[in-house]
Amino acid sequence: MAKRVRLFEGTPLATGECRVLPHQGPVPYRSLLLSMTDRGLRVYFNVCRHVPVPLDAGSFVAPVDDGDWVCDTHGARYDLSSGYCHTGPCLGSSLLPVRVELEDGVLYGWFGEDGGPET
Repeated sequence: MAKRVRLFEGTPLATGECRVLPHQGPVPYRSLLLSMTDRGLRVYFNVCRHVPVPLDAGSFVAPVDDGDWVCDTHGARYDLSSGYCHTGPCLGSSLLPVRVELEDGVLYGWFGEDGGPET
């Protein structure tokens, strides 16, 4: 069963803005990647699809370059809008998305009972 968790409250992200947020999920689902694209808000688990490590290597600095999330460990590049890996050792895979909803200025995410991906 999925559970709804409050993620963020405050000024919404501007188009092109990206953030890394801590998350109380099981390892390796301990942080989230947020990006506001021209297609809307996108939220993914901060876990490389090649080796399950955070893209930002735990720095909580958004690892973004030229419209891509970039894995600091292996250089994999994921499209901000789709999460699709188009360069690197995980070519063809995608970041795991988080279902979100905005309600009265508060961003909520949906997770599995343990805080990991919904099943």
